[in-house]
Amino acid sequence: MWPTLKTATSPAFARRLIRQGMAPYYRRHRLRWNEAGFADSWTRCRNLELLLDDAPIGILRLEFTAEAAYLRDLHLLPEWRNRGLGRTALRLARTLATEAGCPLLRLKVFADNPAVRLYQNAGFALVRAEPPLLCLEAAL
Repeated sequence: MWPTLKTATSPAFARRLIRQGMAPYYRRHRLRWNEAGFADSWTRCRNLELLLDDAPIGILRLEFTAEAAYLRDLHLLPEWRNRGLGRTALRLARTLATEAGCPLLRLKVFADNPAVRLYQNAGFALVRAEPPLLCLEAAL
């Protein structure tokens, strides 16, 4: 199973998927969704839908700077989780960041998110903690 990428033309699918995936962490850490922040990031990021058989199954959002590529979001629909697609999406993100000439791929993740293990197994190292978040990066 190898997903393809397509430029996301509407933020609706991404917003719904991200909010759904982040809701337990936002509740647990008493955070609120920032719609203006999401809208602003939508204009700065390369927003990609992950597709299987032309059906959207996830979202991958990257922001590029001269210093690094930032993985802003990687979310899969619940029925597609735990099938190795997160690992595959990370490989795609690394490829895109490398093609853009970025030396690092960085991300932030809630410390209590099981995805921390996915990122560590993919070669991401802890740079610093900003509770409740961890800042991770991988050299490209």
